[in-house]
Amino acid sequence: RMTAMVNDLLDLARIESGQYVLHVSVFDINELIARTLLTFEARIDVGRVEISLDFFEDHCYVEADADQIAQILRNLIDNAIKFTPEGGRLTLSTLADKRLVQVRVADSGRGVAAEDIPYLFDRFYKAEKAHTPGAQSGTGLGLSIVKRIIDAHGQNVAVESELGRGTAFTFTLKRSEKPQQPTKLSQRRG
Repeated sequence: RMTAMVNDLLDLARIESGQYVLHVSVFDINELIARTLLTFEARIDVGRVEISLDFFEDHCYVEADADQIAQILRNLIDNAIKFTPEGGRLTLSTLADKRLVQVRVADSGRGVAAEDIPYLFDRFYKAEKAHTPGAQSGTGLGLSIVKRIIDAHGQNVAVESELGRGTAFTFTLKRSEKPQQPTKLSQRRG
């Protein structure tokens, strides 16, 4: 847990100091979502949480830093799993228009109180009422990192939540046409 906090602090320091460089490419966001979700297989016990993918199209291309968007997805999926009780639901979806793709990570967890929502993207902020009994608490940095990465892309992130009904995080990315040779996510640096 200490290593995770140190890594998160280093990521934030790089972003805030201007040493953060985006490596923008065109890639299929649906493929990245599916691949990122696979990294959580061991944590998602069969039957514990129902997973649903709802993609706008089979392939939806965006122009962004794939590694950083994967980090955003990991942070949001990790939170959703952590704060969703057994029998809950996690839905990952995309919606697009001509300019933007909207990515949504929604859960049926305990939700976040209205008074906590304005502070969710602040460093070290933890909405204690959102915690599922027995869930491991995070560093309080994940959502701050999400916000700063999305800001670096010139896009938006938002949260909707209601206690007892769940939470949904939505962020936008610049939509792109399919390139002649799209970036193969398996060939990206790890």
